[in-house]
Amino acid sequence: MDWIEVLVGTVVAYLIGSIPFGILIGKLYYGIDIREHGSGVATHLNIQRVMGWKAGVLTRVLDTAKGFLAASIAYIIHRKYGLYDAYEIPMMQMTFGLAAVMGHIFPVFAQF
Repeated sequence: MDWIEVLVGTVVAYLIGSIPFGILIGKLYYGIDIREHGSGVATHLNIQRVMGWKAGVLTRVLDTAKGFLAASIAYIIHRKYGLYDAYEIPMMQMTFGLAAVMGHIFPVFAQF
């Protein structure tokens, strides 16, 4: 395992976690910025209150999927390129998953 692989994977996982699906759903389908309505945060619960249960469920599913995808990067890289040893995969999944959580909390695409 090389540090550059870990760094690149962590940055990619952070960027995946930074995708603000709640804000995107609000702007694309409803024409509103969810941060200006309800409690002012882009959580699935606020989206459900303001835009309805379908938008809330869609936001929840997409946010869960981006966390799953970010944690799966290590396994995908291992299967395709064999860069990680088998005992390193869980550590990388936790690292990439944490990076995705940090991206979700402090999204670069929504000005943090």
